[in-house]
Amino acid sequence: MGKKIVIGVTLRKIALKLKIMKKLLEALYESEINLSLSWFWDGGYDVKIGDKMNGYVSKFISYDLDECEKLIEERVKKAFPDSVFAKTYNIKEITMPIEPLTFEMISVKSPNVAKLGYDEENSILAIEFLNNTRYLYLDIPKKHFDNLLKTPSIGSYLHRNIKGNFRYVRIR
Repeated sequence: MGKKIVIGVTLRKIALKLKIMKKLLEALYESEINLSLSWFWDGGYDVKIGDKMNGYVSKFISYDLDECEKLIEERVKKAFPDSVFAKTYNIKEITMPIEPLTFEMISVKSPNVAKLGYDEENSILAIEFLNNTRYLYLDIPKKHFDNLLKTPSIGSYLHRNIKGNFRYVRIR
């Protein structure tokens, strides 16, 4: 058995926030509901529901991402009550346990990578480098973890298949 690392509650909240936004945008896309989301560093989140050609059914600016997500859900459901989104999407149903997350870390032979771990339930890949930095990559299919354990060059595999293709959080 490898060494275990524990990822704290704050990081779990960040992962949940990313998961909620991803699910929201995917649900809108699958329901063919147009949404424009932009921001400027201190100007808040500028949201437009609809499009230029057919008109916007709702526009608003929010300075809080939680509020922004809730307003998008409420206003889309009001504007498109018969949509698949209105009938099936519920931000409150998207959950992730908030208790700390524990990874079983496996030592690997690599010039740069010391250990790898994977949380199958949440599809999170943990990587500890020889310089003691740690990263979590989110929404990683298990096949990538399995391939990392088999590949002759972990660094090459990471650069070709993981880095730049998945969201990540540096945790140390």
